[in-house]
Amino acid sequence: MSLARRTPGYPPLPTNASGAGHGDRVLPSRLRVALGALAACLLWSTAFVFVKICLKELPPLTLGGLRFLLAGLLLFPFAMRTLPATRWTPSTFGRVLLIAFLQTSLLYGLFFWGMSLARGAQSAIVVGASPLTAALLSHFLMADDRLDSRKAVFISMGMAGVA
Repeated sequence: MSLARRTPGYPPLPTNASGAGHGDRVLPSRLRVALGALAACLLWSTAFVFVKICLKELPPLTLGGLRFLLAGLLLFPFAMRTLPATRWTPSTFGRVLLIAFLQTSLLYGLFFWGMSLARGAQSAIVVGASPLTAALLSHFLMADDRLDSRKAVFISMGMAGVA
């Protein structure tokens, strides 16, 4: 379900006679999910190699900014189609740009700077372990988070998979 379909105040997306979105006619749902997962794995697995190659030519902050500027330009038409144009005021657009800069371009620029000092495989391990490390640390830093045996097993499995 898209953001527009589940967010109050947004019109629903067009559907075909079966009630499914237009894209549902092209591929069966399971196949689309499998192909999407495969594409995500391919993109994610090649990202660190690509970044290491690009860092030979571009400074880290420039690379971080350009990577997400390109991603934003590619996604912008889809956002405009999904979200009503009346929602995009200059104030809203400015806030989106600020968040994009601080949370994405600056964050990844600093990450790419770190990658310029380490091997790509080491960087991939750090990124892959980050959510698992946060889940483990939350037990010690948050009073209402408990590390039960089930959570410990899954965090351990995740760490083993990352390593």
